[in-house]
Amino acid sequence: MSYLLTELQKKVVEHKNGPLLILAKPGTGKTFLLAQRIKKLLTDEQGNHHILVLTYTKVASESLKSRLSHELSEMEGWEQRVYIGTLLKFGLDMLRARGDLIGLQSNHMVLMDEYERNDVLRRVVYSLPDMDRSSFHPEKSRETLDFIRGRKRQLTPPIEIPLIQIDSPELEENELLYREYDRYLRQHGLLDMDDLIYLPYRIIKERESLGELYRKQYTYVCMDDGQDLDFASYQLIRALYPDTKSNIMIMGDPDQAIFSFMGGDGSCLSSFQRDYEPTVIELDKSYRLHEDIVKYARKLVPELELEPNFIGKEGSVDVKGFETQEAEAAWVADNLKEIQKLGIKGLENPPAWNQMAVIARSRHTLRKVEVALRQRGIPYNNGTLGYLESESRFIQLFELGIRIMTSSSNRINMEQMLNFLQVKRKPESILNTNRGIDALHAMKNLINGQTGSSNYDVLLKVWDFLSMNPSSFPDALEKLRFYMEDELEGNWESHGEGYIIQDDLAMWSDYWKQYMNTKPIRPSLSQFRTNLPGLTRKNNTSGVNLLTVHLAKGLEFDIVHIIELNQGTLPFQHMELSEERKILYVAMTRAKRMLYLSYCESKGTGARKRNLRPSVFLEEMGLLTERT
Repeated sequence: MSYLLTELQKKVVEHKNGPLLILAKPGTGKTFLLAQRIKKLLTDEQGNHHILVLTYTKVASESLKSRLSHELSEMEGWEQRVYIGTLLKFGLDMLRARGDLIGLQSNHMVLMDEYERNDVLRRVVYSLPDMDRSSFHPEKSRETLDFIRGRKRQLTPPIEIPLIQIDSPELEENELLYREYDRYLRQHGLLDMDDLIYLPYRIIKERESLGELYRKQYTYVCMDDGQDLDFASYQLIRALYPDTKSNIMIMGDPDQAIFSFMGGDGSCLSSFQRDYEPTVIELDKSYRLHEDIVKYARKLVPELELEPNFIGKEGSVDVKGFETQEAEAAWVADNLKEIQKLGIKGLENPPAWNQMAVIARSRHTLRKVEVALRQRGIPYNNGTLGYLESESRFIQLFELGIRIMTSSSNRINMEQMLNFLQVKRKPESILNTNRGIDALHAMKNLINGQTGSSNYDVLLKVWDFLSMNPSSFPDALEKLRFYMEDELEGNWESHGEGYIIQDDLAMWSDYWKQYMNTKPIRPSLSQFRTNLPGLTRKNNTSGVNLLTVHLAKGLEFDIVHIIELNQGTLPFQHMELSEERKILYVAMTRAKRMLYLSYCESKGTGARKRNLRPSVFLEEMGLLTERT
């Protein structure tokens, strides 16, 4: 299919040499133009030219690959000429291929999560004889890891001795811990997430010939969502392509910078403009968003310059309030079912299920909607879920243990557990163990001394308790809660997954209550697992999409519901209002035609019931209505 391009769009697609900055508002065809530009470069440029295409999210990468597969279906071998991936994946691929240049064991690298970072720091603290361990509480641990992350994101290597020249004792301690933490990682073949940018930058800066090799391989660079680049990511691109006349194209929109917690505040677009003096093209005419959606997006972000080109087509923005979360979820499901049955004006056929989406600020907010969809037989695709029900790593580990204790397919579950624990050696003696609890004890010997082993010890005690008291699941959850309360000294905010662990524990408590409401004659873990909602849950890629805002970024749907627009949820209570405004702006502009915004007046029951207020953003947009 051929498309008629506007003059501005032609400039984007046909731009050949030199840096290019595209400032593109939502719905202006950014991904389409990126695909068309890549297609033209591959078609027009003869020889062995390769294109490096970098995105910020995996979703964006997959979406672009799918579009290019369609556009270039008749071009043989195009995949070998285009690298499409996130900047983090590109960094990891470079470390695997060239990490030996800075002393890394390229064939033995393990990427850590937050739990493992904490565990490594704890090991480092206990390895230093002069360190005051008693003062190293969870808050101090978090501050130190934030210091290390900050250093890496500023591309600052550890300071070598003597540290005595540092005036501040606190700074001296942090620098010492950074140095020893980094040394521990290198000795054990470990990487943290920040290493995927920091270490490739080091390689390029220390080995100029390697940078030249990459420049010869990738003649053209295309970077999507440039507003989400942090300082280190941008400096990696600069190190790779220092020539200000390089063929770099960056696309972005400062108003969609919703990854500021990762350092992406939109400032790199200005840096690119200053450093490379690129040709700048601004796209502000939306070919996707209905005029009402643009109208309220402007009220949310008054400085927004966006012109709708969707005038005359059917669409709307509606707001509804509900007494409870359950009532809100039920209405969302019923509304989607009615739309799919009756259709909407302006569309010849009712929209397909996969052209509808429910978007929330966080994953756990979607759980009640998922239940409502399942009760009504509506197919759905929960883009936030993986193999496990739980979201936090700590409770995921607990969940895997329960699977091993209750499943007849133990070998499969035990392999999953060993992979989860990053244990490469999988003894047949363990995989063939008949009793799940015996296998869990045997696994302990495989991870002794490794990162995360202290959490495993605690979980093992809880699994032992459950093996002797299978109907005491609520007591097991309380033991886990008490452990985390003690570990975090009551401050759940001090841990990166603190609130997520709380949500997971609440979810499992609700699941048990649902199971007990079936009035089982003899409650058991095996029967409980059989009755789990997740056991029969299957994602359906043709179904309604359940997404967080960050996962929905870059996607578009005919119908969008944004749920639980309450104070404390969106905007989230611990975040800057300006950042939360951008998050809602991104969520709203995923809708092409129909946008539904909803909130609830309370959550929880009994002693845990809390009254809620509608989001201040609804008031700002003049959208508050009476409760339905």
